[in-house]
Amino acid sequence: MLTFRSAISIMVKTGRRYKFNMAKMGRPKVASPRKVSAGFRMKEEDYEKLKRFASEHNLTQTEAIEQGLDLLYRQYQEAEL
Repeated sequence: MLTFRSAISIMVKTGRRYKFNMAKMGRPKVASPRKVSAGFRMKEEDYEKLKRFASEHNLTQTEAIEQGLDLLYRQYQEAEL
C-alpha cells in the first residue's frame, strides 16, 4: 500500500511496519558521465564558426566538437588502411 505523505517522501508498507522512502532528488545519472574538463584557446573567427555551426545544427558546442573529433579520427583510420 502506498500513501503519499508529502511531495518528497512516500510511506511504504513492509510487512507490519510502515517505512518512509525519500524521493530521489538531483540530476539523473547518465550512462557515460563527462568527468574530464578541457580548456583551450582558439581564434575569434573559429569560435564564431563553432557557435554558428552548433546553432544551425541544434547542437551544443561540446557536441559539435565531439562530432568533429570523431570525423577526423575516422578519416585517419581509413587513411591507414
